[in-house]
Amino acid sequence: MTRADAPDGYVCVGEVTATATLVALVDTGGLLGRDVDVVAKQAFLVSSLFRPRTKTVQRDLRAPGRTMANLLSRRMDGEPAEGLQNIHPPIGDFASGL
Repeated sequence: MTRADAPDGYVCVGEVTATATLVALVDTGGLLGRDVDVVAKQAFLVSSLFRPRTKTVQRDLRAPGRTMANLLSRRMDGEPAEGLQNIHPPIGDFASGL
């Protein structure tokens, strides 16, 4: 984070990774929002405690499991794998910060 070519943003897979990233940022003298931005997938409400606040993407944690079980069942019934694709979009309007 102190290199001249350091990233100006981090996309974290979850709140634990975001916490580690923020700790490293503070430890190296950086400031969130000035030096870097951090985006994290929100699974719990931990990131709501971060100050300054990070941008988060909320996800339904159960929906992907239900989808995977359904797709697996369909594949086992002989449906071609090429047609068994699914993307779960984030909850809310990430662009507006809601």
